[in-house]
Amino acid sequence: GGIHVFDIRRPSNIRYAQTPDGEKAVWRGEVVLSSEAFCTVHVIHQVPGEARLFMGYYSQGVKILDYGVNRQGRWTFKEVASVVLPESNTWVAEPFLIQNNGDGTKTYFIMTSDIERGIDVLTWTGPVHPLGSPVSGAGGSSIAAGDAGLLLLGLLLLPAAARFGRRRRKAR
Repeated sequence: GGIHVFDIRRPSNIRYAQTPDGEKAVWRGEVVLSSEAFCTVHVIHQVPGEARLFMGYYSQGVKILDYGVNRQGRWTFKEVASVVLPESNTWVAEPFLIQNNGDGTKTYFIMTSDIERGIDVLTWTGPVHPLGSPVSGAGGSSIAAGDAGLLLLGLLLLPAAARFGRRRRKAR
């Protein structure tokens, strides 16, 4: 499973947002190990003021994703880090402390909840990725922070909106 981005500005015409290439805006994590267990993006945390997501990914551990939206509303994604601990069954990964390093990087202290092991604390140092900035190496231009926030809100609310739309159509 992955993250699907939808344009919900017109509830009667909900559709996929697009990438710069005109494809459906869908991000799927890179598979880092094969697993017989069900594996999908799970609990997602957005870093306030940044276009960066930290995700628990069950048997695929922790994934960190940067996203961006250009002026044409086209989405880009870049998986910037991942870690899979032994026998991973990661429920959630939440950055609880973010340290500015003074050189343009940040160190994130991430608490994970693993269904098998309990709590793990990880650290990762990465570049600053402010909200609305283009994803380095993925193309695109910046947009206003408020627009990106609204788009992310749409991303998070989309599954409910899609279900509501299907129910309304069936009821007619």
